[in-house]
Amino acid sequence: MHNLYRMFFRWCADNKYISKESLINELRIRKNKEPKPKLARPADAAHLLYWLCNRAEELRNKKGSAQTLSIYGNIVQLVLVMFAGLRRSEAAKRTWDDINFNKRRIRVDAETAKKKETRKNKDLPDNLWFWLSFLKSKNAFLPPSRLPVGKQRRPDMNRRLQTRLEEYRDWHRQHNIPIPDCVDVYETLSRNNKKQVRAKQQNVFRHSFITYHLELSENMRTTARLAGNSVRMIEDTYEEELEDKLDAQAWFGIYPPDFDVELLNQEQKITKEYVIKLFSMKHGLQKAAEYSKDAFKQLRAIQNQIRKA
Repeated sequence: MHNLYRMFFRWCADNKYISKESLINELRIRKNKEPKPKLARPADAAHLLYWLCNRAEELRNKKGSAQTLSIYGNIVQLVLVMFAGLRRSEAAKRTWDDINFNKRRIRVDAETAKKKETRKNKDLPDNLWFWLSFLKSKNAFLPPSRLPVGKQRRPDMNRRLQTRLEEYRDWHRQHNIPIPDCVDVYETLSRNNKKQVRAKQQNVFRHSFITYHLELSENMRTTARLAGNSVRMIEDTYEEELEDKLDAQAWFGIYPPDFDVELLNQEQKITKEYVIKLFSMKHGLQKAAEYSKDAFKQLRAIQNQIRKA
């Protein structure tokens, strides 16, 4: 297939339909492109979420609440992708009315779903609901389904998220810290020789949800239903072996800053599952704890629980 692709673009260049520079660029992109995005590490996902929470509170003190509420809205968008498996375009169009806390269900209507089919996602992980409750208490901004009088269009939550991710990359550059692959970008040339910025790993958070969820549920049909994909699509694209199976536990062990660790063990019994949960949470929070006071506080609480166990 790659050879056919090269032959086609060489023919276009020979017949002057595209420039020689565009030919080189197209061939280079295809040569370097990986067939699948890699997985995001739980530590990187936790660091991003806690960094955004911290950034929201910084802006509340400096510029008032509007940007703070907008950032919290972008965090809603991210956790819906990371822990509910929604596509980013679907998550960007969700309102608080779509999130049913009583039935623990998230509705994706046909109009905003990629496959134009309504689905009601349930049996979602606990950490998602703790995040959504936390963000609801922060009055996270999600654009309403009906715009106020005088408004011509919905705010573009994807564009706002891109701005926040660029700030996150800038923070890494300023502190001379390598940018995690899951949020990194690269520049390339379009066919008309204009610079484009592309994600290094497209859709990596959704891909990570599907892979980690499949590892824990061991039920391809359930994972496919939550992702809005066919079972064959999950089989062909997402099924792969994890290097460290603890990563799957750690991914769904990322809880919000106000989470009380003692809630993990309401029965007050030391079981193998409880200890695994504690170690998976510790595994996911260590990077975030280096920067965020809230994450550090959470890590200390987890370590205390591990000592007690």
